[in-house]
Amino acid sequence: MYGQFFNIDESAFSIAPNPKYLYLSKQHEEALAHLLYGVTRKGGFVCLTGDIGTGKTTICRCMFEQLPENTDIAFVINPKFSPMELLASICDELGVSYATDQPNIKECVKKLHNYLIQSHAEGKSTVLVVDEAQNLSTDAFEHIRALTNLETNEQKLLQIILIGQPELKSLLAKPELEQVNQRITARFHIGPLSLSETSQYIRHRLAVAGAKHRVFTDSNIKQIFAQTKGVPRLINILCDRVLLGAYTLGSAKITSKIITQSAEEVFDRKPSYGAIMPKALAASIAILFVSAAIVFAFQNITLNSISLEKIANFSLKSDDISNVNSGVDVKETKQFLAQNKMHTEKQKSNNANVENVYIEQTTVKLEEPKPIVSQQDEVKPKETGLKVIKSEEIKSAKKEISEKPASFMPQTEAKVTPKQKINENKKQESGASLQEDNKNNELQLTSYGKAYKQLFRIWGVSYSSDDVSPCKHALKNRLHCYRAAGSMKQVINLNRPVLLRSKDERFEPSFIILVSVEDNHAIVSQNEDYQLVAISEIEANWDGHFEMLWRPLQTGVSYIRPGHKGKVVSLLDQRLARLQGRQPLQNNPFEYSEDLVAQVRAFQLANNLPIDGVVGPITQMHFNNNSSETPLLIKYK
Repeated sequence: MYGQFFNIDESAFSIAPNPKYLYLSKQHEEALAHLLYGVTRKGGFVCLTGDIGTGKTTICRCMFEQLPENTDIAFVINPKFSPMELLASICDELGVSYATDQPNIKECVKKLHNYLIQSHAEGKSTVLVVDEAQNLSTDAFEHIRALTNLETNEQKLLQIILIGQPELKSLLAKPELEQVNQRITARFHIGPLSLSETSQYIRHRLAVAGAKHRVFTDSNIKQIFAQTKGVPRLINILCDRVLLGAYTLGSAKITSKIITQSAEEVFDRKPSYGAIMPKALAASIAILFVSAAIVFAFQNITLNSISLEKIANFSLKSDDISNVNSGVDVKETKQFLAQNKMHTEKQKSNNANVENVYIEQTTVKLEEPKPIVSQQDEVKPKETGLKVIKSEEIKSAKKEISEKPASFMPQTEAKVTPKQKINENKKQESGASLQEDNKNNELQLTSYGKAYKQLFRIWGVSYSSDDVSPCKHALKNRLHCYRAAGSMKQVINLNRPVLLRSKDERFEPSFIILVSVEDNHAIVSQNEDYQLVAISEIEANWDGHFEMLWRPLQTGVSYIRPGHKGKVVSLLDQRLARLQGRQPLQNNPFEYSEDLVAQVRAFQLANNLPIDGVVGPITQMHFNNNSSETPLLIKYK
């Protein structure tokens, strides 16, 4: 409804689990890695917990898409069953037949056992996922635990994943479920998004939806974060209602009032008396003190005049006057009283003027509301300040990149460096013409979808943002996304073509595509063209966040921790053996043993990496720095 009004192609904040809008924060990536790690070990339980709406089910569905094709999945959504009903539901999910007229637990367990043995003989794996597991009864937990006893001499035949709310952790801590708790080999808790992650989440969804301009300001996002506490589902609900409310009012600018009213409507949050009374009491006391001060000041002004008025209006009797001291002239006394009565009347008039002045000073005239100007009228193109220097000498490099995007390696050993090229251009051109040339060739920032399209092109992969989210598309092409915040030095150390998020707010969000680095200059990609830019200028217009692609040892495995089992461990050993010039370890080739951990630590020490023995994204990136299939910012000599 509001899409055309805000220039958005489609609804960006639907609560439907559309994989196209999948946003993996750092903790969501770790949760996914834990699930995949637990599944690949083929034994025991995996437990994933989190508050309502934090993305547990979405992460689980993302895991399903990364599992091998020979994996059978039983997904139990509503576990409020008796043990018999739960086992029957598992059989239904796996297509295991049983007597439906009089089913019994013993028959179902036997049928499942036979099915699992047959699947194992065919080279298949079976995974049972129980969503909302905090609703399981103790008896149901015990029967699920019994299913893990179905095993061969080498591995469990059934892998079980428990997904639930934080109450699940308390439930598993009970003494009667100790046997289940001891069998959990991997567990992770998903919390709400931080303020920074909330900002990235909102911008990501708008960018995927095709937003051409900035919709929410930083202050808007802070208010949305305060209302939703960083829960993704609540963010979607509130943002959708805010956009609808702004559309209804005809306002292209999102105001604080619109967000507050929308939050009250969708969350049914009305200010409580408990919250109102302290503020109201404080306001009442303040008004009371101000009123008392005004009255006190007014009384000081009129006190003497009031007394004189009473004296002037007092009627002296003849016998009273006769009692006055003979030294006092009665006539003079009457004149004195008459004069004071006139002074009293004049003082009244002055006090009235003072009161009128006070009223005029405390009255505020309300101005007419200013007409709302559309966001498109308000937003003015903002110069990035990036000075781009055109150079004829880099045309050959552009041609080579265009012909071989996947193997593009900037030649740092070239005789002429980018810095020398800039100096040569400066000599050939006058300062005035160079300044005019830079002005006419300001670097154009790139929107989210187009930026990833060019980044994929460098890796030799075609991509259209209309089809799927970039990170999901990366998985289909044996790549992973890596998002972080840091310095330019850290980015260069990772040594991959990278998207640097710009401070410019014309797009939602916008990126500088860094392709190659040499000395103090870099080559950036712009509309599938390449230009030379000073790194200092890039840093001045970069907000510190970046995204890049990288190739893991095995698709879907971002982290390999001690004790990990599977084919990826063998791949790790073989890759590390080639880099270290040794033979692969023969003992436990599919288990991340202590011997292999020691070799990984030695590699991390030699490459100035954290020496933790965990093979994460950064360590795996360093494995591929000498690979001809990996595009680099700086090619090693």
